[in-house]
Amino acid sequence: MVEEIRKYTVPLRESYKRTRVHRAQRAIKDVRAFVSKHMKTSEDNVILEESINHTVWSRSGKKVVPKITIETERTKEGKVRAWVAGKRKVVEKPKEEKKPAKKEEKPDEKEAEKKEETKGEKEEKAAKEAPKKAGQKAVKEKTTPTKQPRQALQSKGR
Repeated sequence: MVEEIRKYTVPLRESYKRTRVHRAQRAIKDVRAFVSKHMKTSEDNVILEESINHTVWSRSGKKVVPKITIETERTKEGKVRAWVAGKRKVVEKPKEEKKPAKKEEKPDEKEAEKKEETKGEKEEKAAKEAPKKAGQKAVKEKTTPTKQPRQALQSKGR
C-alpha cells in the first residue's frame, strides 16, 4: 500500500538570496524541488501538507526558517506526500451515504403557493402606492446621513 516513510532535513538558506518579500514563497518551491529530486518524481506529483506551509511562514515571509525536517511517503497513486516531522495530518475520506429519494411535490401545491405569494406582494405594492396617489408623501425609511466633502463645507463659508 504505502512505502516506508523517509525523513529529510531540507536546507532553506538558498531562499535568503531572494528579496525579503519573496523568501517564503521561494522556500516552499525549494521544499517541493527537494522532495521531487530525492523521491525521484516530478514536482507535479508532490503534495505538501499545511504543516510545512505553517512552519515556513511562522516567522513571517521575510524571516524564513533556515532548515526544516520533513517526512515523506509515496502513495499508491504515485503521488508523494510530505509533512513536517512529528506533525502528520491524517486525511480520511468520508464515507458516502446514500441520500433518500426526495418526494416530488404535486404541481397544484406549487401553483397555490405562488398565487398566495403574488397576492401578498400585490397588497404590499398597493399599500406603498396608495399615499402617493392621494398626494401624500410616502414614509421613508431611516437612513444614515452622509458626510459632505470638505470643499462643499468651505464653499458655504464654514
